[in-house]
Amino acid sequence: MHKIEIRVERVDAFFERGRKSAQAADRGEGIRPSRVVAFEDVESLLHVLTKRRVLLLNQVKETPGACQAL
Repeated sequence: MHKIEIRVERVDAFFERGRKSAQAADRGEGIRPSRVVAFEDVESLLHVLTKRRVLLLNQVKETPGACQAL
């Protein structure tokens, strides 16, 4: 199972991560894969990540493969 990181991140930090990845690619270096869902502020995060969705995420975390069974 792949991990997905959910975080609150300023816009400038988001673009800085992208810039560093692009520079690494320009130098011919490998780019480490990552799965990040970033929100600009806590309010945006809480709008999407409702209590029921947190329960679903916890269930999937406890029972690998649970998404395929849905």
